[in-house]
Amino acid sequence: MSSPWLELDPESLAPPKDALVRGVTLRVVLSPYDVPDAVRGFRDAAKDRFVIEYRYIDDEPWTLEHHSDGISARIGKTSKRLYGFEIDTTKLGAQAIILEMIVATLDTLANSPKRHARRENYKVARSALAARQGEVFQHLGA
Repeated sequence: MSSPWLELDPESLAPPKDALVRGVTLRVVLSPYDVPDAVRGFRDAAKDRFVIEYRYIDDEPWTLEHHSDGISARIGKTSKRLYGFEIDTTKLGAQAIILEMIVATLDTLANSPKRHARRENYKVARSALAARQGEVFQHLGA
């Protein structure tokens, strides 16, 4: 059973940045389509997995990509945005280990040459998880 969405503040997750481009200072902002507006975590009893999901202003089908023993990422088929994780808690156990592995997976995704265009999305997803970490993981033991 899914838990309620935990609203995020997209503006604080991805604030505008100034960048110097050819001698001109520009204000650079991440597309609002790449910044999640909510996150949630819940136990999926049917799959025997803990699931973390991100919500965006639009939706698309995603594929499940295996990233490490016990962690798979839900990646948007077209956009390559991060839509969430499926975590085998019987293999991984404690929240601290799971969080470390998710952060490592996010770092791997952000630094992947084939995912260069979505690097900022993965960084924002990491910040979103950190912002609501306690609430996201509250259903981990359920």
